[in-house]
Amino acid sequence: AYQRVAKFAGGLLSGLLVAVFGFGVLAFCSVALAIWLGTIWASMALGFLAVGGLYLIIFLAFWFIWRGGMKDRFALNIINSFYDDKD
Repeated sequence: AYQRVAKFAGGLLSGLLVAVFGFGVLAFCSVALAIWLGTIWASMALGFLAVGGLYLIIFLAFWFIWRGGMKDRFALNIINSFYDDKD
């Protein structure tokens, strides 16, 4: 049981670190893209609006895919990785 909990905690910690660093990279790239688009279109507000619209489209696409059954498959994979004794 200790081995399973340690494996789960290690996976959780590494996943959290990847998420934090991934969010930082995404944030800096988003600001850079918005500034670049703003310079091209001569309006910083329009650049930031375009990046926000892009994220809205990505969010809506993910939302419909998630509702379509991806949530159940994700939960099943998490449960199976907890009980997997191969490692």
